[in-house]
Amino acid sequence: MRKTTLLACLIFSISTALLGQNPSQATKIDQFLQAMAAKSNIPGFAIAVVTKDSVILSKGYGIGSDNRPITSQTPFAIASLSKAFTAMSVMQLAAAHKIDISSPVKRYIPSFELDDPRGQKITVDHLLHQTSGLNDKVFPELAFHHQPTSLNEAISRLKNVKLGVNPGTKFRYHNPNYQILAQTVESVSQQAFPHYLEQQIFKPLGMNNTKSVSLTKSFSSSSARFQNGHIFALGKPISIQEPDWFVEGAAGMVSNAEDMSKWLRLQLNHGQWNGASLLDSVHLKMMQTSTKTSPYGMGWFVAPNGTISHSGILWTYSAEQMISANGYGIVILFNGGINLFEDYHAFIQGVADILDNKTADVPIVPSWLYPLCAFLIGILSIGLATRRLFRQNHWYKNYVRRPAWLTILFLFTRTLPLILFLCSPYLLTAISGRVLNWKRIFLMGPDITVVLTIIVLLNTLVVVRRLYFLAKLR
Repeated sequence: MRKTTLLACLIFSISTALLGQNPSQATKIDQFLQAMAAKSNIPGFAIAVVTKDSVILSKGYGIGSDNRPITSQTPFAIASLSKAFTAMSVMQLAAAHKIDISSPVKRYIPSFELDDPRGQKITVDHLLHQTSGLNDKVFPELAFHHQPTSLNEAISRLKNVKLGVNPGTKFRYHNPNYQILAQTVESVSQQAFPHYLEQQIFKPLGMNNTKSVSLTKSFSSSSARFQNGHIFALGKPISIQEPDWFVEGAAGMVSNAEDMSKWLRLQLNHGQWNGASLLDSVHLKMMQTSTKTSPYGMGWFVAPNGTISHSGILWTYSAEQMISANGYGIVILFNGGINLFEDYHAFIQGVADILDNKTADVPIVPSWLYPLCAFLIGILSIGLATRRLFRQNHWYKNYVRRPAWLTILFLFTRTLPLILFLCSPYLLTAISGRVLNWKRIFLMGPDITVVLTIIVLLNTLVVVRRLYFLAKLR
């Protein structure tokens, strides 16, 4: 008996030592996320990591705007992760032979009209793969101040739109594509889109804390526990209500990590859940496959190695989901929104690296340092511009000694901040393909926007004062 006890203790000791040397995947991921949280300004986030058979990790980190700890049941706006649910609802109807995705969308929405005859050729498949020919440049829905309140109203706004390119020829990510798909689901199923999702996806999966809404201002009514997300200024999170935006079908869902873990496991089990089929494997595979003209599947971006993923970004909330080629599902939900200095994708990429037995990189420099440095540079620029404003006599002494062309060049360089500031919406569109109004640009970086505005005003004042001085001389 004593020998048996000693042997058991020895085995236990060896096992404990081995576990200490080789921590589990969940432990490694947890350690990585804690390290990332320490380097980040994001107040809180929640994660779920799954295989087709189990949940490896489901946990919350940090706090919400109500100062309560984040858990796996804390509700988040999941933004464009909603698109995969819209795509699945369409494919469910396609599998039931109620929708032919190769047919024109006008077959299902007779009222669908564009100010372009090519609009008659837009198929359901084009919308799913984001190749409809619509884009933010021809229909800048993110820049509109007045937002629709229903799918019918949202789609009726397209009547004066001309396509950017021929349908089916080029990928252009555009939220209204998925609003049209949501309206297609309503038309074919004869159910309100949120009700269809509730009955055909949420309830069968047991996603009891997941809702779909039409407007961002309805996020708070979707759950008693829903709290405002955050923007960032000087590296500090500021809790505000999400700006008004019509999001049904494209970015209108509120969920939590626990519910989303079930969604990912559904994907990994080829559309099967607890013995029931929500979607057959053929149609699910179609959702997860790109085309020759688009890297986009149906609600998923498809990588060459077979990994599928999607990001979601609002002004106060963000989300990342991924199904790796080696059979893992990952979702991370953040209560911080779009910002130049926050890399949300680094979180999910690090987790994916750990699951692939690679080293996950944690940034050496904390993310709060970047906006602080940018702010200090801005303050220095303000100081220099202010100094030049009050050194008119010094400028005049230099002016009389140098050629006129050099004076013109120096004055022109002083107008560059104004030119760049006025062109910034167009530069953002050229870089991202998205069209934003000034309010939304401000929310992306309120501190940087305020500092740049002051720099622009001071430099413009310097130019005006010097031109006025030269006019007086003449």
